[in-house]
Amino acid sequence: MSNRLSVLIILVFTLTIFGTAGSVSLTSVASYTGQVRDAIVNAIPNTNTSADVMAAQLATITALDLRGKGITVLQSGDFSGLISLTNLNLYNNELSSLPDGIYEGLTALTILRLGGNTVTPLPFTVSLEKVGDGQFRAVAPAGASFDIVSSFSVANGSISGGETALTITKGSTESNTFTVTCTAGSWENPVKKIPIIKK
Repeated sequence: MSNRLSVLIILVFTLTIFGTAGSVSLTSVASYTGQVRDAIVNAIPNTNTSADVMAAQLATITALDLRGKGITVLQSGDFSGLISLTNLNLYNNELSSLPDGIYEGLTALTILRLGGNTVTPLPFTVSLEKVGDGQFRAVAPAGASFDIVSSFSVANGSISGGETALTITKGSTESNTFTVTCTAGSWENPVKKIPIIKK
């Protein structure tokens, strides 16, 4: 009798797992920030509301264009389930901060655009390092988990090759070195860092 009961319990448990996995709607998408929720719905063909979004569909989204959407605040779970997302464009919004854990689970992310916001602090540390006479590079001590593109300008000098942005590629800790020629009589560090990311 006890063996029969065990088999029955296991069978019911198994049916519960498999019976719900294929049809669970991610009702949590409805609680995402409005602009994020709407962009997700628009990115999935034949989907009209967040109630229609399924886990499998969410996992197929590779790009999310949220530029110029007037976003002032994001929630830490706004990108949950977007495991295939490679390109996230938050350019030209009104973000002044980012919540902790905002990028957790975005293991495929390679491009993040944050330009046109006043985001501070950035979700990662990027510093500018002098590597030689008139030579500089950007450094991300923890490594870049996606391509980090940072625009920069030079006061009292010029940049060889006319570069205006530098990139720390995914998996790397530093950008290529660039050379700055100072204007005669200028002795200060001429490079000014400007926040990420220039489109």
